[in-house]
Parts: sequence; structure tokens; C-alpha cells
Amino acid sequence: IGLVLVGILLRQDAQLRVDMWLRRACVAFGLLLVMGWAAAQTLQGDVWWLVVLLVQGALTVAISVGLRSSTMLAAGGLALAFASLRAMLLIAAAGYLFIAFAAVAIVLLVLATVLALGRERYASGMRAQF
Repeated sequence: IGLVLVGILLRQDAQLRVDMWLRRACVAFGLLLVMGWAAAQTLQGDVWWLVVLLVQGALTVAISVGLRSSTMLAAGGLALAFASLRAMLLIAAAGYLFIAFAAVAIVLLVLATVLALGRERYASGMRAQF
């Protein structure tokens, strides 16, 4: 957590100039240590660590929006994607494969709807400009 804080605080320090890529690497390495531990424990089979990883990913995404950190956003999104994939595999391994497929189908339908509605708004906005 200290590495993440240092990487975030260094971009606001006017006296100490640090390259942007070094700051991002510091944030990424700190998040890798924090969330990597939970991901490794999740792969060991402990379901409680899956919940911890999901909460860490959600908090990281929420905090990254406030701090405007693309590195934190990417790491949080990766943690959420990994936790979701692991949860789907656990559901499938338990024999409830139909629930896993239904959840994936619902998510894909929602995403397709959002993309279609967004494209329609974009197209109508472009037509209004011309």
C-alpha cells in the first residue's frame, strides 16, 4: 500500500521530479503485491480470498476514478476480471454449469444493449451537428 501511495503522491510533488513511467511502475508493483497475494490465495482454493480480491478490485476502481489514475483503474479492472473468472470456474466445477452459462449470457446481453444504445446516441448526436 505504501508503494501505491508513494507513486500517487510523487505526481503532485513539485520539488522532486520523477518520470511518469517510474511512478506508474511503483503503483503497479504495489498493487501487484497487494492483489497478487489475494489472487494466489484464491488459486489455492480458499473462497474467502475470492471475496477479498473482489472487494480490493472494486475499491481500487472506485479510488482510481477519484485520483484519476489509469494504472490503478487497469489493476482494479484486472482484479475484478480475475475474480469473476475464478467465480465462474468455481460455479462450473460445482456442477452448476447452467448457472455459469446463464450468467455469462445475461452479462453479454446487457453489454450488447449498452453498446447499441450508446452507438445510437452517438450517431444521433453526429447527425444533429451536421
